[in-house]
Amino acid sequence: EPQLSEEIGTSRGRLRTLLRRLEEDGAIWPHVGKGTFIGSRETVEVRSLAAPSFSVGDVFAARILLEPLLAAEAAVHATAENLAVVRQCHEILCKTEGYLQWKRLDDRLHREVAKATNKPLLLILYDTLNTQIRQALDTRLEQVFGHAHGPVPDANAEPGRIVDATSPFQAAA
Repeated sequence: EPQLSEEIGTSRGRLRTLLRRLEEDGAIWPHVGKGTFIGSRETVEVRSLAAPSFSVGDVFAARILLEPLLAAEAAVHATAENLAVVRQCHEILCKTEGYLQWKRLDDRLHREVAKATNKPLLLILYDTLNTQIRQALDTRLEQVFGHAHGPVPDANAEPGRIVDATSPFQAAA
């Protein structure tokens, strides 16, 4: 930590804040005595259990079943902070121009909804499905959309409906 803060020219306190934010976003995870790793802990641990040969259709079918349930659970169990993160992610997503960046933000939005359920097992299920999708699709998406200027015009409508679906029960809270 002292070496990294010196290398990037920031205080240790600021570095800790940034690392904590990356950990909350699922970008890194610390393991005491072993270091800090890229990706979420659940994804890394579950990856070794996941069968390597799911079809893309199987994975999307599972996501189509799971994601509405995640949004419903988030609508009931999300904190105001969870909802603020989901809304902020959607706002950034709507302003994004490059397809690959848009895709990453869309992935993050869906993960934030899963996280907003405040149920770790549901987040692990989402991460498992998302890992399978990444393995199957990322290379192809880069080949097809790598230099595209952005998603199709109505691509932000579905994420917007997901964000809206997480909010109804929170208004009364």
